[in-house]
Amino acid sequence: MLSIITQNLDRYLVDANSHRILEASLTAAVKRTVNEPELRSEIGHSHVFWRLTCLALTALFFDRNAEQSLIALLKLARNVTAGDQMSQQLAIIQGALVEVENIIRYRNRSSPVLSMTVIQVGVQAICNFITGNPIALESIWEDWMKQQDRGTVFSDLLAVNDDIVVMSTMVLILNCISNSSERCKIMIKSIPGQKMVEAILDDLERLHNDEKSKNFELGYTILSQLIDEGHFAALYDCIKGSNGQMNSRQTRLLKVFDSKVHRWEQQQQQQQHGLPSFIHDVDLECVASLVNGFSQEAVQAFHQAKSGDGKVEMDNVSELYTGLVLVLQLSVSLLTMQDQGHFRELLVEKDTMSNMTNLLRCCETMSQPGFNYLKRDSVRLMGTLCYHDRRMQDKIRETGGIPLVLAQCKIDDANPYLREHAVLAIRHMLQDNNENQTLIAEMEPLQAVQTDDLSDMGLTARLENGKVKLSKKKSSDD
Repeated sequence: MLSIITQNLDRYLVDANSHRILEASLTAAVKRTVNEPELRSEIGHSHVFWRLTCLALTALFFDRNAEQSLIALLKLARNVTAGDQMSQQLAIIQGALVEVENIIRYRNRSSPVLSMTVIQVGVQAICNFITGNPIALESIWEDWMKQQDRGTVFSDLLAVNDDIVVMSTMVLILNCISNSSERCKIMIKSIPGQKMVEAILDDLERLHNDEKSKNFELGYTILSQLIDEGHFAALYDCIKGSNGQMNSRQTRLLKVFDSKVHRWEQQQQQQQHGLPSFIHDVDLECVASLVNGFSQEAVQAFHQAKSGDGKVEMDNVSELYTGLVLVLQLSVSLLTMQDQGHFRELLVEKDTMSNMTNLLRCCETMSQPGFNYLKRDSVRLMGTLCYHDRRMQDKIRETGGIPLVLAQCKIDDANPYLREHAVLAIRHMLQDNNENQTLIAEMEPLQAVQTDDLSDMGLTARLENGKVKLSKKKSSDD
């Protein structure tokens, strides 16, 4: 079989009209190599086969009549290199890897109308050339990350509207970075690697509602691997926009990070508390900066919307709102995991309590619907900060936050369990703090507010001798 293949490859290089004979022999070899490991080794270990393959790949690419022969040759190269380091080394040394890269690059960019199968099988072949070969992985991944023309072809492939191409590319990237902190670091710091991250985040948005696609899980796994290596903060920074505004890619990355933290919380419910191993000091610094920065931006946006001074871009506000809710929830989770630690000190240092008080105050005065959970999550964070922390208890009093939290002891459909979180926050800010207890004791009700809930229950609120009293409404029949 090997001699027939090499003869037909050699013949084609002399006479392009013999491509159908070549196609027939290659197709037969592809079928046999699926189940015959001896044949895979015989072909894959042949220097002559790889030398002729490299020459034929270029010739077949430019021969529009021989596309099926090109596909068959790519499939054969893919099959014979699967899990065989000697075949992989020969394919790389003889130049087959670069030839296949060139075919994919030019077919993807210059000939979009031609068969997608060439790209599909080409990516699969590249994956087999290097998977399971740590020596090849190290050098080739570094080359891809340093040489933009070679590396960015994979971010281009991630944008192709073909699930097989996207899946094969993601599998290739995942195989390259798995269990290698060095290759993860190279990816984050290089332009081709950053473009891959951007493309994967774009794919997550596109694939989020496609339950049949495994590509969402693959994309999540790649990002999760990078986060596991301590690169969340670097990832967030490398995908920021030129205008400094929160963008959809950053929102999706925060969702991935939040999902990992939440999953870890569920797994550790019955075990000793502490931060997940994938969270480093730089990540805590990033989250602390985000929760304060986002809350300040939100307050500014609320003031602009209320006064009509300045233009508020609704797309920016939407991303900011989503990001703010995510980092508020993240902050509470991280504080709960490690109550007295570095993250708490970062939040204290950045004056988070003042920012939360200002945010809650804005939420109280804002009548525009659509910003669910902000009150609830602000109150949760304020209460968690006050837990066994005299500094924060005093701070919430100084910033005027105590009356604001007291005002949240109510049912609010836009903020589920707001009343319960407010009651818990009040407990935390009053515990062993005489000044805060005295402040509340000296408060006097100004008026009794008739809420819709009270009206629905047939109750009327009234203020009598400094106390709020409820009475049943008199019906028209009485």
